[in-house]
Amino acid sequence: MKKIIIGTILTSMTLSAQESKKNDLELAPYVGIAAANYYGEIPGTNKNLFSPTFGLNTYFYINNRWSFKMGIELQIMGAETYFSDDSTSTNQSLKEKLRFISIPFHANLHFGSNKNWMFNIGPTFSFLKTVSLNGVEVGVEGIRTDHIGVGFGIAYRFKITENFSLAIDHQEYIGFTNNFYHKIFGTQPPFVGNIYGSFSLKFIYNIESKSNHIEINKD
Repeated sequence: MKKIIIGTILTSMTLSAQESKKNDLELAPYVGIAAANYYGEIPGTNKNLFSPTFGLNTYFYINNRWSFKMGIELQIMGAETYFSDDSTSTNQSLKEKLRFISIPFHANLHFGSNKNWMFNIGPTFSFLKTVSLNGVEVGVEGIRTDHIGVGFGIAYRFKITENFSLAIDHQEYIGFTNNFYHKIFGTQPPFVGNIYGSFSLKFIYNIESKSNHIEINKD
């Protein structure tokens, strides 16, 4: 009976230790698939552009319910556009890929009975690196290289060990910046913004704060 009681106490201590605390840090590399498109004044008919996505997120815990999400992410935006060519009476297609390095600054809420659910929202800053048309790289002239938008998403994590979890993550992004410069030859260009969504698998590593160990030792 004593062994059962001691085992129960140790198990409960272990489960409580798995819960992230204030000042804990988590590193979360991820890989997944994304779909992008344009919205606004778009000529022709657009279809989603599918591409891989990967990056590294970090979660800095304010308490066991809230954390601050940052990171560095590769996001390929753009679209596959179909339009009519009157000179040849045929339909033409153009696959445009805009490769961005994006940095989120999001609030992240951990909820559910075991805090396995996560909901994040906040501004995302993106920086255009390269552009390709039908697989051929072209310059970025005429396209804004600094973008801002709002990102949001939800994830569910599966705790594997005390300091390691796997998560299925869905993210969305809506850009507020026009892909074109404000004026071209003195005229206002049409607004064309970016929308983006992804599903990914995250590998979450928890790094406990030393201050938490000090508080536990004091107790």
